Amino acid sequence: MCGRILGLACLLTAVLALAPGRALGQDADFPRPDTEMPWPLGHDRIDKGGLYVVGEFVMFKQNNPIKDQPLAFSGFQEFTGGTTGITGIPGAFLGNHTERLNANDVSGPGTFQPGFKIGIGWRFEDGSVLEINYMNLQKAVYNHTATFVPQNGQFGDNGANLFLFSPVFNFPQEFGGPANKVGTLFPFNIPGNVFGIWNGASTESIEFDQRTSGGDIVYRVPIAEVECYRCYGLIGPRFFWIWERFKWRTVSTDAEGNAGATDAAIYTNITSNRMYGAHMGLGQDWYLGHGFGFSLDAEGAVLLDIVKERAEYALGEKDLPPINKRSITAYETVPQIQARADLWWYPHEAIQLRLGYEFMGFFNVRSMQVPVDFNWGAVNPGYNNIFRYFNGFNAGIALIF
Repeated sequence: MCGRILGLACLLTAVLALAPGRALGQDADFPRPDTEMPWPLGHDRIDKGGLYVVGEFVMFKQNNPIKDQPLAFSGFQEFTGGTTGITGIPGAFLGNHTERLNANDVSGPGTFQPGFKIGIGWRFEDGSVLEINYMNLQKAVYNHTATFVPQNGQFGDNGANLFLFSPVFNFPQEFGGPANKVGTLFPFNIPGNVFGIWNGASTESIEFDQRTSGGDIVYRVPIAEVECYRCYGLIGPRFFWIWERFKWRTVSTDAEGNAGATDAAIYTNITSNRMYGAHMGLGQDWYLGHGFGFSLDAEGAVLLDIVKERAEYALGEKDLPPINKRSITAYETVPQIQARADLWWYPHEAIQLRLGYEFMGFFNVRSMQVPVDFNWGAVNPGYNNIFRYFNGFNAGIALIF
């Protein structure tokens, strides 16, 4: 995995536990100081509620959906054959056909994505809390490249393995690539006999990007409370977004190593899952003494997933025709589960710190497990409904005004 690792409705619900107010047992540990703090935190009626803000650093890992799909092999295919060809056999393959590039080369190992959560809320006098949250993870990028240099110097007869071949078909003449690719390696070849950008290519690279963001509104309702324990309900609307892009770029150079915009082909597959719905759950926390506490939250949600699937073949220059694309919008129902455990520290009645672990799971999410359709003329890659999960750590602070 490489690239910036700085990329589901943001189940920031966890932040909800940062609900302000005195922690259980806090009256004894944190009496009102004689001298006010030199910043606008806390107030004389802090136990009655008020405004607070939340900031949190998060570090999540999500599963990568990409599965096995061979994309490129060593060698090239003769196009015309006959007396002007290399072997005289139309469609003959030259080279050892060793796999050089596979979609699962960008399937991991997975990486943690750093990000942030922010929130603002109000605690009412009856102990209930209304909070608005937003989360964003930095993009995760996985990439892999195959070039004209095969492993262990296995160049093959006359250097046939120096070239790359991908089985794209049904493409127009504009995607034919340079007229003369093999040069003097095959003196009996004529220009145009190795036809197609993906036939006799020099470089093929793939990249897979993942981005995630979301948000929710949480209303926290007290259910029961004793001296060192309390239980509360959680409910509200939620939004979560998982965006993924698979990009495959192929470049064919001529015999002198030159390539222009029409000698490169780019295949892009984008899946966007925008999920909207409502969540509900139960939380509880315990005051451990000496300014420390522990909390557990569990939630479920039902979300409407608006799925946008976009697959496209294009030349190496933006908007240069011809372009063939497929664009579909689908709708799915996505159940979600979420659990969170946090350790709290209350250094002051207006400041709350926490460190925790969180798990989020999404059922029935659309994904591109086999991302490429080799049929240029009718591009239609397959999509699957799979289980997506996020797990990771958080460290946050709540400031009560």
